[in-house]
Amino acid sequence: MSSFFKSLTEVNVASKFYKGLAITSVCASTLASLAVFVSSGRAVERERSKVYALATDGSVLPMVQQRSRETRPVEATAHVRMLLMYLFEIDRLTYKDRLARAYDLGNSSIYALYKEQEEGDWYVDVEQYNARSTLIINSMECDDGGGRYLVNAAFTVIINSDITKNKRYDLEFEVVVVDGAVARTERNPHNMLVVQIRKKKFVEVAPK
Repeated sequence: MSSFFKSLTEVNVASKFYKGLAITSVCASTLASLAVFVSSGRAVERERSKVYALATDGSVLPMVQQRSRETRPVEATAHVRMLLMYLFEIDRLTYKDRLARAYDLGNSSIYALYKEQEEGDWYVDVEQYNARSTLIINSMECDDGGGRYLVNAAFTVIINSDITKNKRYDLEFEVVVVDGAVARTERNPHNMLVVQIRKKKFVEVAPK
């Protein structure tokens, strides 16, 4: 009888041993997985800190990681700058292609502006006299409305051709840009859309 109780004791000890071993194994596996996760996260952060861009002169520009929310007003301003470049930095050989690219940056408000310009003979010099239109940005300010950005752009356009010399216009546009309306693409790198354009100033400057 004593040998029977002894065997029960051995079975009980063995059961506790294997149960403890199983719990220890699970804990060890969990800790190992957590360690791998933390290590991988740190490795990713280290690689991100090494990201850089090249300037036009070939110099290295380090990229500072920022939250998307903080950079969106900057992107909205860049979006409007790109739109103005497509609309006003043009010549006879490029303006049709640039207009097509401008349409990818917003809704029908861009086409409406183009038609208004066309009806006002804005493109006559460009089409008939091989003129070149040059854009000069004077100032740009952006108000953040939480996914809706109001960009106020003051700029100058100078038109030169064989017939027209230094025809100068001072303009100021108020442009509404909305956030996250389209996917990021090569033709719309900021993932934004211009939804409204209001002319605040559009005057021809008399030559001095």
